[in-house]
Amino acid sequence: MGNKEVQPCNLNVINDRIWTGKSKLESTLFCVVLLELFVMGSGRLLEIGPLTFRMLLFGVSMLIVCYNLIIGRKGVSEFSFYFVCIFVFLLSLATFLGYANLSDQSSIAEDINPLLYFFMLLFFEMMITDKRQIRLVSLL
Repeated sequence: MGNKEVQPCNLNVINDRIWTGKSKLESTLFCVVLLELFVMGSGRLLEIGPLTFRMLLFGVSMLIVCYNLIIGRKGVSEFSFYFVCIFVFLLSLATFLGYANLSDQSSIAEDINPLLYFFMLLFFEMMITDKRQIRLVSLL
């Protein structure tokens, strides 16, 4: 058994190999979102005023999704598009039924709030595009 020197991990090389076609901001945000999901549990461990860290990450992720869709750099599959459209329809229907049954507006908002994270499907689809990225997710 020979002595082997342990080489430090060069994150730039890994980043360049795994995240081709993605900006450093997108790839960093993706890793932070995944780590927050895996480590922070329910998302209530780190609160910043009335918002949680997960809510802030969600907002930034949705801005990146909108930006990529508007400039046409990345898109989503037809399946995901229809899946999200059906979800929006059902969410709108549930909200309408809540108002029709004269439910309190804060109760309706409280019920809908956790369901909005479903829209992260679009962000994950834009970020996970090949087997190397699936492997990275499984390593995290």
